[in-house]
Amino acid sequence: MENIILDSSNLIKECFLHKYFTEEMPPSFSSEDFVEKIDKILSKILTFSNNYPTTYCTNLSIYKSEYTRRTISLPNPYSYLQLLRFLSSNWKTILKLSKSSNSTSPIFSIGDLSSYTFDESRKIRCKCFFGYKYRLKIDLSNFYNSIYTHSLTWALVGKEESKKYIDTKNKKISNKTYIFADQYDKLMRKCKGLETNGIIIGPFASRIFSELLLSGIDKILRQQYQFVRFVDDYNFYFRTKQDAENSLSDLYQIFNEYNLTLNKEKISIDLFPFENYYDFNSQFNSMIKKDGAESLLRYALSLFEKGQKGALKYALKVIKSEHINQKNAVEIASYLINIMMVKPDLSSLCLKILKNKIIKLNIIKKVINEEIPECIKAKKQQELLWFLYSVITLQINIDVKNITKILESGDDFSRILSLNIIKNHKTLIYGANIDNCINEALKTLSNQFLKYDFYGEHWLLLYENYINKYISSSILDYNKVYNKRDELSKFFQFLKKENIEFYKTNK
Repeated sequence: MENIILDSSNLIKECFLHKYFTEEMPPSFSSEDFVEKIDKILSKILTFSNNYPTTYCTNLSIYKSEYTRRTISLPNPYSYLQLLRFLSSNWKTILKLSKSSNSTSPIFSIGDLSSYTFDESRKIRCKCFFGYKYRLKIDLSNFYNSIYTHSLTWALVGKEESKKYIDTKNKKISNKTYIFADQYDKLMRKCKGLETNGIIIGPFASRIFSELLLSGIDKILRQQYQFVRFVDDYNFYFRTKQDAENSLSDLYQIFNEYNLTLNKEKISIDLFPFENYYDFNSQFNSMIKKDGAESLLRYALSLFEKGQKGALKYALKVIKSEHINQKNAVEIASYLINIMMVKPDLSSLCLKILKNKIIKLNIIKKVINEEIPECIKAKKQQELLWFLYSVITLQINIDVKNITKILESGDDFSRILSLNIIKNHKTLIYGANIDNCINEALKTLSNQFLKYDFYGEHWLLLYENYINKYISSSILDYNKVYNKRDELSKFFQFLKKENIEFYKTNK
């Protein structure tokens, strides 16, 4: 998507529209309804109390590397809306405090991760390493999860200065920057069960929080070092290798002051030239016209294996727009399904090719039905989610045993898709005693619903069933679960009245 310049008038809308549900999730999860009614929603919540409740996020485990994963979070829309209202009213302050000449990932726009183009970022890096032969490359270990929320005040005001205000509950604090940072800290924690360790991963409000934090640290680093930063990835430049090596103990100490640590596995010292530049555009477009999609995929996979991580994504974008010879459909489908298994973040592109190029093979059904229980067992939630989305998108048959396993122990996003399949795509389900198996699974889920509420991590599953009635009222007592009079229940009752959905069955 194109970058959209943010200001106080559009921040709430754009942050909900573009960075609430992330691209790691299927497009059927959407905040479009919410954004369309945003003015009405804002008017409604102004009638509620200002004692904002504490809520929890709905989480999804996603692929990070072959052996590691990370968790992205979808905050409760009520809490997140309160947080965005605060950011919107303080936007000028945020732009001023987050400004850093060392950052190539500023937050003045929303869209791609960086507000700068690749060429703009490259020019900034080139200007920075002018006359320096060595680059020390580091990043922060488990960055978002390791952020101590109180450290925002430390970075913007100073650690010792901030501590002076801790025991001043009954005194008036005059430091406006501290007041801003402290309030941001509190509202961020309200979205995450009041936890001080780690901030929510995914929504743009966390990008703003992290950029403010690191921009404050940049001021300290600038006093001694020549460097460029992209989010938490740092390139420091030195004249000698010895200088680069000697800097590490100092850098460890500086970041440790803010409860941040360096990722030891990713520390590298390189001699110029530091970067390789590849022109995928002309090369890939030429290859697909000459040799076909299967040859381009094979070549991109070989580049990917050699460390050119962007090659595979670029190749899929090229193939998406080109004709595919059906005699090579089996080979291409094999590559695409395997890419989804090992690089689930590319599932959206793979599925577009499988759907638009009319590659429908029984082998896809077999593989997906075999992979689903493995995903549940290994807690590979992102992979499970995309395989379920594939079932609906490609109209693939799914074993009733897989549906019941997901309802029993899958993540909430996958449970929603499974409930949709039961209600709107039941003909895709195969196996013995389908109705009995499904009814038993729904009864078990209904008993769990009696323990859930809109403050907890299951708010999305609870709400989507509320508006779509996936579970029959003969199984679930809707009055007991949904007709409560607390603040959050009233908020979601209002959303239902406005027909606002977060899961679109037609997308």
